[in-house]
Amino acid sequence: MFLSVFFKGSWLVQLIVGIGLFVCSFFLEYRVLSSFFSPQPLALLLAVTLECGKISAIIWHYYLHHLSDHEYPTTVRLISLFFRLGLVFLSLLCSMLFLSARLDRPGLEKVRTAELEAVEQRHEERLIEAERLYNARKVTAQAGQAQKRKAVQEQWGQRIQQLESLLLQEMGNTVRGTFRGPRYEEFAQRLAQEKTGQQQALMEFDRHAADAASMLAAEFRKEREAIEVATEQERKGIQELDYSEDKRANEPHVIAFLQVVESLWNRTLLPLQFVFLFSILISALLEAGIMLAFSTLTIAVVPVFMAHHQEAVEKETLKAHVNGEAERDDLLHGAAVHRVRRAGKRVVKEAEAHLKNAVA
Repeated sequence: MFLSVFFKGSWLVQLIVGIGLFVCSFFLEYRVLSSFFSPQPLALLLAVTLECGKISAIIWHYYLHHLSDHEYPTTVRLISLFFRLGLVFLSLLCSMLFLSARLDRPGLEKVRTAELEAVEQRHEERLIEAERLYNARKVTAQAGQAQKRKAVQEQWGQRIQQLESLLLQEMGNTVRGTFRGPRYEEFAQRLAQEKTGQQQALMEFDRHAADAASMLAAEFRKEREAIEVATEQERKGIQELDYSEDKRANEPHVIAFLQVVESLWNRTLLPLQFVFLFSILISALLEAGIMLAFSTLTIAVVPVFMAHHQEAVEKETLKAHVNGEAERDDLLHGAAVHRVRRAGKRVVKEAEAHLKNAVA
């Protein structure tokens, strides 16, 4: 009684373990297949079919090799083995893909976003600093140009004032009310020339000042373009960088484990290498657990079912045999009765014939 309960309990535990691992394998396979197949119901149907086929393959493979009374063709056995191993390899591959995607630099997007935000912040700071320097240079240049323009204007203004003073003196040079300034025309002409010269000098100065302002603005635009180019290169570099050795992008537990390995055995492993090995380990354990659970369960339970099946087959065979014997006896009995009836009818006819002859 105790052994019966123990074995039934162990079978139940194996069944629970197998179903649990089967559900995990199905979930991983479905998540991976849903990334490759569309629509989603197709990926779900495919995952359910393949996982159920894997469990069925474990059972029928054991049946073909150990319990079948008939020798199945070699091709059937090879196809069954190929189908079984193919499903196991597919589940193993899907588990590795899922785990690798989850464990491979989980903080990559967060770190990359932070780096891009830092680049954008530096970009804004550079633009603000460049604009501040440009405005400072512009103010300084405008102040210097204003002083120089004022100096030019004062330089020409002094000569103009002297000529205007001489011109006024010459205009006051009269004899008996008659204008007698012989140099008036000369001073007036020189005054006009000085004013024209002043205007041309100021216009030339303004033109040079405008050119200097344009050059300063062009330098500012080039500096902005250089900042934009440098920032774009930084963005591109961040997008292309894989951060495979960046502690911020990798799983903290993985980094801690690798540091322990390096400190104990002086062996340096990359996070991606650990992720690959860890994914293989988990996937292999998952598939091995499924095969072990359902294989041992099949080995333990199928013989019992086969015994019940054989007993049922024997009963059905015996019942068919008995029914056949009874039917054969009924047929023989019917045939004998039919012969007796035919013989009786023949005897009656012969008796009637003799009776008629005797009467005649």
